[in-house]
Amino acid sequence: MLYELWEKYKRFLVAGAILLFLSLSYLLYQFDSFEQAPMPLGTPAYAADASPQVEPQKTESQKSAEQTTEQAPVLYAEIKGQVRNPGMYEILANERVAHLIAKAGGLLPEADGQRVNLAQRVEDGLSLYVPAKGEKLASATPCNPSQASLPDSTVPPAGHSAAGGAVNINTATMAELQSLPGIGATRAEAILAYRQKNGPFSKPEDLKKVTGIGDKTFLQLKEKIRVK
Repeated sequence: MLYELWEKYKRFLVAGAILLFLSLSYLLYQFDSFEQAPMPLGTPAYAADASPQVEPQKTESQKSAEQTTEQAPVLYAEIKGQVRNPGMYEILANERVAHLIAKAGGLLPEADGQRVNLAQRVEDGLSLYVPAKGEKLASATPCNPSQASLPDSTVPPAGHSAAGGAVNINTATMAELQSLPGIGATRAEAILAYRQKNGPFSKPEDLKKVTGIGDKTFLQLKEKIRVK
């Protein structure tokens, strides 16, 4: 009787056994893969097992540089004369005259760059004066920081003589030209442009070659201007 049952149902029994075997194999594979899967970085277990990061040791030179930066004092220097933006500027400890001039916007066209020591170190509290071309100063080296801090009374303005005489139209600045009668901003700019393009005036009468300055205006200026 058992044999007859086996012969009748053996195909179903074999198929069921194979299906059961495959099912158990799949479950075992999934269980094994779950145990070996890496933990996400954000899990507490991973964070607990992670080794603490050690900051790299700083060298003595790096520590010294950081201390120097933190303790560096604020320095100031003043620049006057033939620069675009005269005034007081904050400077670094090792900056030069060239850096200070750059902070002031650079030299004006009438500045005498030959008398400027660009490589000179700038010190705290310096008052630097940049002269105009042909300007006579009390100091032979007006842009040397060791001699630049001269009282204003010892350094005449660029376009005036020490005695406060006529304005030198070859060295006068924009502001000094506008101090003359009949010379406003437009005519002062025209004089500077003519001087830059054609060079210095040979005689006071050459001022009439500038656009906007005729005989009437020149008569007002004749006794108040000079070329040397």
